[in-house]
Amino acid sequence: MKTMTHIYSDLFKIFLFSLLTAAAMTAGCSGKSENLMLLDHAREAYSRAAANPEVSSHASAEMSEASRALEAAESAKGKAEIERLAYLAERKVQIAEAVAEQKSAEKQMERLRRGDSENSRGTVFTLGETSFASGKAELRPVTADQINKLLDFLKKNPNRYMLIEGHTDSTGSESLNLSISRQRAEAVKSVLVSKGVSADRIKAKGCGESRPVADNSTEEGRRKNRRVEIIVLNEGQTE
Repeated sequence: MKTMTHIYSDLFKIFLFSLLTAAAMTAGCSGKSENLMLLDHAREAYSRAAANPEVSSHASAEMSEASRALEAAESAKGKAEIERLAYLAERKVQIAEAVAEQKSAEKQMERLRRGDSENSRGTVFTLGETSFASGKAELRPVTADQINKLLDFLKKNPNRYMLIEGHTDSTGSESLNLSISRQRAEAVKSVLVSKGVSADRIKAKGCGESRPVADNSTEEGRRKNRRVEIIVLNEGQTE
């Protein structure tokens, strides 16, 4: 017959086993949730890029690579492998977006060189949403080549003036959107001035959400509205 000491010992063992089992299950669920979160980030990045017509048309090869990496991540086994492949997929999406931005910038520069005006003010050179981190006003390194091409044109055309306008989507408060749009326009101006362009040739302002070019009720529309427009004014115009 078991003594009370033995009974307490058995109960303690059962309790300890249950505790360890629960901890293992929690750790497994946590790891699974973390893996799913990493995959979700990669999926969201891919969906965002795939919905962008410029990425689809200008970086189809890069998007194919991103798609293959995402498929591999979704079928991978083991936390480390899922993390590695999900990160790789997201990086390939970023590369595709950068390639699309680059090719779009080249087309815009070609219009500038030909003297084509998109409107009565001049030629519009657009920096898309990938030029800035979310909620930030600092230009990402991916814009360096675009800025350098614009600088080359401006140095060869010292009589051309610019108007830089920051724009946002309608997400968030009107005052916050106006502030971030102004900061981004000023950030672009600061980079150009730091590279030798006279500040007198540049006016920068924020327009916030007041001038959408697309429907803010869709993700694609909001993406198009998050932009900075550099209007290279027609010769003889200063504003």
